[in-house]
Amino acid sequence: MRGSSCASCGATVSVARLPSIFFALLDALVPLLTGLLALMLVGSFSSTWAFALTFVVGALIGVAPVLWAYVRFVPLVRRGA
Repeated sequence: MRGSSCASCGATVSVARLPSIFFALLDALVPLLTGLLALMLVGSFSSTWAFALTFVVGALIGVAPVLWAYVRFVPLVRRGA
């Protein structure tokens, strides 16, 4: 949420605070939940690597839509205007 200068006009821009906080909380929970869901769907594992890889792939698949929504729906706002 730290401001940054716009390359075109030089104004300080940042993201909107409340939507950004909402997506940060969502981004903290979704990978854990989707990783656990992937582990439950697969069931048994032959090795620790398969267990870890299943969790990581499930977390990445779950977090991708959240990151897309963050970029799409959290607006940039002008600060200190």
